[in-house]
Amino acid sequence: MAYLTCSQICMKYLLFIFNFVFLLAGTVLFAVALWLRFNSKTKSFFEGELSASLFLTGVHILIVAGALTMALGFLGCCGAVRESPSTLGLFFFILIIIFILEVSSGIWAIANSKKVLQNVERFYNETYYEHLSKKTGILTKTINLIHNTLHCCGPKKHSPTCPKKDGASQKVKRSCYPAIRSLFKDKLEIIALVGLSLGLLTIFGLVSSMVLIYTIRRHRM
Repeated sequence: MAYLTCSQICMKYLLFIFNFVFLLAGTVLFAVALWLRFNSKTKSFFEGELSASLFLTGVHILIVAGALTMALGFLGCCGAVRESPSTLGLFFFILIIIFILEVSSGIWAIANSKKVLQNVERFYNETYYEHLSKKTGILTKTINLIHNTLHCCGPKKHSPTCPKKDGASQKVKRSCYPAIRSLFKDKLEIIALVGLSLGLLTIFGLVSSMVLIYTIRRHRM
């Protein structure tokens, strides 16, 4: 083992804690994604003609993201505990790729925010009118979920699928398009804050792993 100073030992264990949290988060994400995909209560969401591909793609992305997060966390924990430059180097390489992807995704999301909103509105519009014509189980569940979550009611203010107001017999009379736009606007600051936090955590992982690699190699020369 390399001889580390107190500050470097602290950084080593901070890196371990950072990656252990990563490992736990990846495990939870992976487990939840698998539950969504194979649980009998959510299985119906993947059987609709319009929504199946969207939900299926989203869940598969969650499964892959969870597995990669687990692998990265495990790799970082092993590298920190064993003080292995090669393991930490691999961890650093993967983490810098993730950081580049985070920055690229953030830039893409900002540049294409209007297009994303239009796609969400188009998906809702297609699902809504498909539900009115077919009234299948998955389409009904999807529309009811959107209406009850956003407290809205169809493309126009009047719709046969209008949910009732909380604690009242009167139904909601609010178009879903303004509700969807309002949701995007309200959550934009939260998404930006989460993205900034992830970026700062990624930078911490990069800096701490780079310092440990340099220290360990210097003392082993």
